[in-house]
Amino acid sequence: MICEFLDKKNFNPARALNLIILGFGQNGLIFRKMFAGSAQTALVYDYRQLQERGGDWNLLETVPEIRVLAWSLGVKLAPLILYGLQNKVSRAVAYNGTVHGISDTKGLPERGYCFLERFLNPARAHKLYLDMTGGREESFFMHLAPLNEIEHLKNELTAIRKAEISPVAFIWQQALIGSTDLIFPPQAQCRAWLEEQVPYRLLQGMPDHYASAVFTQVLDAFTNQREVCLA
Repeated sequence: MICEFLDKKNFNPARALNLIILGFGQNGLIFRKMFAGSAQTALVYDYRQLQERGGDWNLLETVPEIRVLAWSLGVKLAPLILYGLQNKVSRAVAYNGTVHGISDTKGLPERGYCFLERFLNPARAHKLYLDMTGGREESFFMHLAPLNEIEHLKNELTAIRKAEISPVAFIWQQALIGSTDLIFPPQAQCRAWLEEQVPYRLLQGMPDHYASAVFTQVLDAFTNQREVCLA
């Protein structure tokens, strides 16, 4: 796993940190460009080796407060990523993911996940990333997505599927669900968060699995210590 602070030069270890836990198949490029110069923001991604920690993990341990936005399969991985740091988490918002990750009723359908893990190729990777943006060819997202790193992606899928993670002692305050998410079925997300007794909101205006406005508005709310209330 990689933890990457976006502006280490201007990072202030005495202030709260906004931590974006990315989902499967991300290399940080999209978010590095989206939040360039954001000194109090860090990313976590690359889940091929869940027990190995690279990048800026030492900085993560220095901050007094962590505000978490976890996306997609990053929601499942959040308790593992923040193991030992739960007492620093002041706010945790889940976006288009569930604590179960892979589940026929409360996450990604298992059969489809295993098929992708076994038979992923460049064409299927392209379709996967296309589905993340609602089937539209969004040039910014598609240009920066790691479409051709097939073995990397397959190894990451395997590692996430095999991960046994206990969500005990990790508290989510809110879940955001894209109303027509083509990756994580919205009905499964609703079912999962009802079971967890976590308030959730169906996003009608930003319905896709990936929507840049969700990330920017949530981080703006975190930074300005406001409740997350998407426009």
